[in-house]
Amino acid sequence: MSRTLRSVRHFLPTAVPRSDVERIIDVARWTGSARNRQPWRFVAVTGPEVRRDLSRCGNFALHLADAPLVLVLLSHDNGFADTEFDMGRVAQSICLAADDLGLGTCLTTFHPDDNVRRAARLVGGPPPRGAPPAPAAGEDAPPPPTPAAWEPPPPNPTPTTMPPAPPAWAARHPAGWRAMPSRRDIRRPPRTRRPPRYPADAFRSRTY
Repeated sequence: MSRTLRSVRHFLPTAVPRSDVERIIDVARWTGSARNRQPWRFVAVTGPEVRRDLSRCGNFALHLADAPLVLVLLSHDNGFADTEFDMGRVAQSICLAADDLGLGTCLTTFHPDDNVRRAARLVGGPPPRGAPPAPAAGEDAPPPPTPAAWEPPPPNPTPTTMPPAPPAWAARHPAGWRAMPSRRDIRRPPRTRRPPRYPADAFRSRTY
């Protein structure tokens, strides 16, 4: 069982040998199908002009322009509901066979229906049933370098601030706050009794 199969969208411009293409198709044609109908037809596309036109048949087909080999699978609209399922089975067989030869693949479909009919006309086939799969194959190429992750700019340097001004008592007590007299050490002057406003005998009752 292949554990190295993965989707590849970046290919080297090296052409796939015709012998490898025939080996891939020979393996794929042995794929089982409902009632053994084998509704598929294989079209190998290697011309750069046709591959470029196929890459314009939908946003999911852009990588076909750089793939050295595109295998378009066609089927007749015979009214059977299991035709699309059989086409998916044979497309997976193509990907496994290409992986066994050391080639990278990526399964591609065309959307919407106008692009499906356009892709069928480009390879000279009848209008297919549903979106025809078109596996792209070729030697893996390293993906382009990803841009560096965005990093926030460094924060502004901390502005230099003036040291805080000394408190008001520092001028009176240069030795520091420990030299300041406490409240217990501060002796208040004794209170003097205020002289009476009226003489002491001013409110004595008198008898006249």
